[in-house]
Amino acid sequence: MTGEHAKYKSADILILGAGAAGCAAALTAESLGMHSVLLEKNDRVCRKILVTGNGRCNLSNTVLSEADYHAGRPELVRAVFKVCPQRDVYQFLRACGILTHARNGFVYPRTDQAATVAAAMELSLERACVPVRTKEEAVRIERYTGTAGDAGGKDAPRFLVHTAGGRAIPARNILIACGGPAGPSAGGTEAGLKLSVSLGQPVTALLPSLVPLCTADRSLKPAAGVRTQAAVTLLVDGKPTATETGELQITKDTISGMPVFQLSGAAAAALAAGSGVSVSIDFLPELPEDAYQEELAIRRKSADDLTIGSFLLGLVPDRIASCAAALCGTAAEAKLRNLKPGVLEAVCRVLRAFPVSVSGTGSFAAAQVTRGGVDLSGVKDTLESARIPGLWFAGEVLDVDGRCGGYNLTFAFASGIAAVRNMAVPK
Repeated sequence: MTGEHAKYKSADILILGAGAAGCAAALTAESLGMHSVLLEKNDRVCRKILVTGNGRCNLSNTVLSEADYHAGRPELVRAVFKVCPQRDVYQFLRACGILTHARNGFVYPRTDQAATVAAAMELSLERACVPVRTKEEAVRIERYTGTAGDAGGKDAPRFLVHTAGGRAIPARNILIACGGPAGPSAGGTEAGLKLSVSLGQPVTALLPSLVPLCTADRSLKPAAGVRTQAAVTLLVDGKPTATETGELQITKDTISGMPVFQLSGAAAAALAAGSGVSVSIDFLPELPEDAYQEELAIRRKSADDLTIGSFLLGLVPDRIASCAAALCGTAAEAKLRNLKPGVLEAVCRVLRAFPVSVSGTGSFAAAQVTRGGVDLSGVKDTLESARIPGLWFAGEVLDVDGRCGGYNLTFAFASGIAAVRNMAVPK
């Protein structure tokens, strides 16, 4: 190669984004004898990993299937895990020196420190002699036609990547692994999606996922700060669509926690479509209805001198009892003997189906992942573009998002590894 680009060795794979997918791809490439270069706009690799799992980094889950993912084309997820099954992700992590352990099905690094994972990736890249160019962002990609002095053949560069620093880097293959706009303070960005669009790859609507749900209802506001086990059912236009159970967290204007996060992507999509969205909360999810009624019957015996709050003591947090009473037009301090017929029964029913309207979701700044991304109709099962040979995708930049609980990191690692393995297959 001649001219101003000659000083930059043409990469077999130029990887845009040094997160989980990009690092896994680069290390896999080096293990297969392929020369890769990593470009990362942040000042270090795996910056987003540092904040995952509340700093503990939930890497995977002991129970995982393609059903744990929302994807524009589910068969692509299946194809990724066929090329790189979950056990290969564990083997990759172990090869990087990351021991893991499971707690209630959630897989974490042995140290319970996300910093361990980021440091292990940095060390592995250094030991593999992978060129990592931090603080260098790709801003434009052009199809490279070469010059009269360039060597042709199967190894000739097909792309020229221009960076914000004014560099132009040739590459045979490009892997876009820049993630999505979720979590901008940790490096979330639309850069990879914009580059994809500029090359003619369509992108689906982008929505925040694994994010709190906002409500204008005042009915739960007095319970702000409460954390409690609950089953949350999502209703779209009044029809129940899914239920998730776990620790619910209540703030003055949102509901949050694992069950809400699991439902938030679907809620965001329904809101974007103009549908009415609400949730119904069961504050006693572990108690079958017959057992609940039996417990209430026992409590009703000689209970006339009790208040509603005292009657419900031990069943739900006191502020939840107060909210349920208020919703039924009374107060937790009201004596049972003074209640109108049916009021206590109504309060008890509300505890199993507390209605909360949903006015929106948290922003991308509050989201853990992005729903939407590069349209999978334009991506082969190999993760190569169906339109542009040599253009590949991995991780969150794709229209794939998983449940909360390690699923998204697993897909990021797996898709980065799978893309390079597919790249290495002779065509």
